[in-house]
Amino acid sequence: MLIDKAVCSRKTQLMTSCGVPTLSFLEESKEHFKDLPNHDHRDFKSGCGQRVVAAVRDFEMQQWEREIKEEKSEILSNKPLCRWFAAANEQPPEQEPPGFFQTCSHRNIRSLGRFLWSNTSLSTLDLSNIGLEDLEGVFLARALKNNGTLLRLNLSMNKLGPMLCSEMGPALSCNTALQVMNIDSNPLSRGEEDGNNGIKALAEGLADNTTLRELSLRNCNINAEGGRYLSMADTRLVSIEIENNHFCLEDVSLLRERLESNLKKEESYKLAEEAKRGVVLTRDAFKAELEMKKVEQTREFLEHEKRQREIGRSLKIKEEAEAKEKAMKEKEIQRRAQVLEEERLAAKTKKKGKAKGKKK
Repeated sequence: MLIDKAVCSRKTQLMTSCGVPTLSFLEESKEHFKDLPNHDHRDFKSGCGQRVVAAVRDFEMQQWEREIKEEKSEILSNKPLCRWFAAANEQPPEQEPPGFFQTCSHRNIRSLGRFLWSNTSLSTLDLSNIGLEDLEGVFLARALKNNGTLLRLNLSMNKLGPMLCSEMGPALSCNTALQVMNIDSNPLSRGEEDGNNGIKALAEGLADNTTLRELSLRNCNINAEGGRYLSMADTRLVSIEIENNHFCLEDVSLLRERLESNLKKEESYKLAEEAKRGVVLTRDAFKAELEMKKVEQTREFLEHEKRQREIGRSLKIKEEAEAKEKAMKEKEIQRRAQVLEEERLAAKTKKKGKAKGKKK
């Protein structure tokens, strides 16, 4: 099937320009372009085939623009929805989100799916008892493929069915954040073969998922075959609620054994992590102690060097003082010797003068 990436990109840009949260519409694009001829088809190479394809694309683009305008108009007219988007997008991840509204249309839920696709702040979402239809659940499940912050999701007491399960399975295979999910009181199976296929897809997604720990499926009309799919899935769940369904006792026993095994693994993993953390802390403490010793040794070395420099400076000053004193003494001795020599010469001269006077 040929998917025009340029057209998909134009659609995404159009969504952004309209102020509506964007979503990767690859699956919807496939549906929109499913009637296009194959790229390798011989008629496609002819000019007529190319004109037909261009006309179909223009028609699809016009239809898309009309849908976006209608959706934007409906979103802007729903003030509670606008306030909810603003509050949920600005809140810190650790805080509880604002309560969801009770009146929502098909387009509103589709916009919510786009919002969840790219949102990075919402951690808890409660959409219980607001009349969600099966197709609307598909929009929400598809958003979980890209969302990486939502931890708890409540979809209980709605009208969700096999389509949700079929889409939730691949979504859980991709999701690496969701930890708790509640789908109580939804006709997921409806006792139909398609319903069992949806439960099978959900079980496969649960087997691939590594973060979901708690799942509630009470009163979902899951039959024995659907129960077998869930019991055979190698999940990481530690809690699953299945009251008011039609599970076989054997499947219930398998689920209980798997949950107990997962719980033991979880506890062992936590103990191992704590032990590892303790070893890391001990190693870090040992490293810190070594660093402290090195710092202390460096400080002592610097203090010793300082003392040595001070001693050397004192000795140098003392030596300089002694040398100066010695030089002064030598200078004084030389001065005295010079004075004595001058006195001796003066006495000698005086003596010669007296001797000459006597001769005369």
